[in-house]
Amino acid sequence: MEDRLRKLKKSMTETVFNGLTFTELHKNNVKNKAAKLNLKSDDELILVILQLLTQEKTGFRLNQNIRARGIENFDNNEGKLYMVLHRLEQKGYLQACWKEDDNKYYQVTDKGSKLLTLAEKKRMSTKAILKGILEG
Repeated sequence: MEDRLRKLKKSMTETVFNGLTFTELHKNNVKNKAAKLNLKSDDELILVILQLLTQEKTGFRLNQNIRARGIENFDNNEGKLYMVLHRLEQKGYLQACWKEDDNKYYQVTDKGSKLLTLAEKKRMSTKAILKGILEG
């Protein structure tokens, strides 16, 4: 996908943006606004985490998968991810275990799978579905 985006950028630079110029301030403002669009709310992040942990993963691998989806909430703050994982584990939506390679692995429990299925099946508001997790 990176290659496709580079080709698109090159094509647009040669055609659409050929006569346009932007100040550095304007470019930075656009970048900042775009970065804010990538941020997800806590309830959306929980849904993403449950989706990604249908298969067992380490926190490091999970963070990489989250970033691959374009979500930058945990950039430079991986501790926040582990706090969310710990909260989900305490509430029974995830299980965690240490493996021989000295890494902690996380995976969705049956309770977490049911919540995920409900969220995907009924297309309910994630706030309504995950309110108990965030507030409880």
